Amino acid sequence: GTKSTGYITRFGDAAIAQYLLVQKDASAPATNVTVYTSGFPFGSTDFGGITSTTQPGAIRLLAGSVGTGTLTSDGTAAILVGDIIVGVSGGKVKTNTATTTEILQVGVAIEPVSNGATSTDAEFEVCTFLNNKSV
Repeated sequence: GTKSTGYITRFGDAAIAQYLLVQKDASAPATNVTVYTSGFPFGSTDFGGITSTTQPGAIRLLAGSVGTGTLTSDGTAAILVGDIIVGVSGGKVKTNTATTTEILQVGVAIEPVSNGATSTDAEFEVCTFLNNKSV
C-alpha cells in the first residue's frame, strides 16, 4: 500500500549502518534491502540503521519523505551548502563531479562537511530527492 510518511520498513541482507543509501536486494525475499553499490538507490537507513537480518529497520524514501534527511559523506572531498549530492558504492554520498555522463542525483546539501570527515562528522543534513540528469 501507499506510505504517507515517506518511510517504509524493510529487512536488510545484513546489518546496515545508519544514514547509508540502500537499494533492493537481488536475493529472496524480494522486499529485503542492501547497501547501495550501483544502479538505483531508493532510500536511506534512518538513525540506528538496520541492526540485524532478523530485525527490520526504517528506510527513508529519497523521493516523498517529509522534511530533510541525513546522509553520510564518503570523505573524499568537502561538501558545501547547495552542492548536488550523488551516491557512491558503499551507500555513502559525495558532491557531483560528473561532466559528461548520466547521474542520479539524491539531494542537495543544506549542511557543509569537511574533506576527510569520518564517523558522525561525515553525517550531514540533505534535502533529498531522486533525479536522473544528463550532464
